[in-house]
Amino acid sequence: KSVAKEETEPEAKVAKEKAEPEARVAEDEGEPVAGVGGEPTSEPVVSGRFVLQAGAYLMEENLEAVSRTVERLGYRPRLDQGTKTVEMTRLKVGTYDERSARKKLQEVRRLAPDAFTLGEDGRVGVYAGSYYNLDRARVFADRLYSQGVRVEEEDVVVELPITIVRFGAFEDRSEAENVARRARDNGLEIAVVEKR
Repeated sequence: KSVAKEETEPEAKVAKEKAEPEARVAEDEGEPVAGVGGEPTSEPVVSGRFVLQAGAYLMEENLEAVSRTVERLGYRPRLDQGTKTVEMTRLKVGTYDERSARKKLQEVRRLAPDAFTLGEDGRVGVYAGSYYNLDRARVFADRLYSQGVRVEEEDVVVELPITIVRFGAFEDRSEAENVARRARDNGLEIAVVEKR
């Protein structure tokens, strides 16, 4: 597997993907994207030895849902940016010269709106999509095949932006655990984290 840095940011668009459900990142492994009503990392440090961590997210809609739940509990979510190394499967249509790649990309986007290109040794690779879930990639590949588009699977490892949701500031662990129980009762997966 190769480690890849994106040139056209397809995975960075994970939070904004609007393609058919199979083309979206559908499995958020408890881990989403900024721009949602929380506090940025530049906020003043809140006193208290413990904070609650409500996960790290790739998908904006999941981040928004968690942030709303935190607010309903009476806390303001703090959003910290980070990255996560993720294994993905790309569906590669082919490699072309620049002009042919533009034409092929337009053609593929009729069936795969989030299709993208990546530079490859002076040529351009055209991809129908990137997936965390191999089964979903294969379902979409079958759909493309039925429409006359042949793809090959390409396994990659990429760094994606994540947003970590934290809230609260508690002097002792038992106080933090009490709020964590309430948060879990509201559907959140919570970790009590001691500040460093």
